[in-house]
Amino acid sequence: MLSTEKAPIQAEKFYLPHYPPECIENRRISISTDIYQVGLTLFRLINGCDILNNKFNSVGVEGYKSLLLTNKLIINKDYLDFVPTQVKKIINTAINNKPEKRYMTARKMRHALEQIKISGDWTVDSSGNYIGEDHKYYYSFAEIPCGINLYIFKAFKKAKDNGRETQIHKYDKKRVPKADIDKTRKRFMTDVVNGGV
Repeated sequence: MLSTEKAPIQAEKFYLPHYPPECIENRRISISTDIYQVGLTLFRLINGCDILNNKFNSVGVEGYKSLLLTNKLIINKDYLDFVPTQVKKIINTAINNKPEKRYMTARKMRHALEQIKISGDWTVDSSGNYIGEDHKYYYSFAEIPCGINLYIFKAFKKAKDNGRETQIHKYDKKRVPKADIDKTRKRFMTDVVNGGV
């Protein structure tokens, strides 16, 4: 909120999980506060609401404020595997705990968002499985246990025009540890989003 003189004013109430760090002591809001809250909203739209809600519920109000003040509310592992680096950078800039390090205007943040080139995306089907999609294909993958702590990874694409499914062999992994499977899955999902499959 701004006063009639366009100066920051004191906020009445905040939705606690979107509490901006600069408001912890003085509760004064500005355009930078709005940028922060848009950044958190964008994070939740892309990664779901559970991450932020779980943090808030597990550490309580004071712990949450501590995460805000130390710039540790959202860390890299909180992002889903397929979120492009450019998107993470925009969100992380918008939610920086120092207002002067955020985007100074909504226009600058919008311009950064407009520069992102995304070719595909991922969603979750009714069974909880990831389904990728671009303009030509649907994508899926399988992680198959094949021994003690060993797995097989297979990636697939299904043509939208004729329904023909084929395996994408460049992502094949056989009898490798879970950590290798996780890296391969992340690379495959990111490639679908970035158009590199």
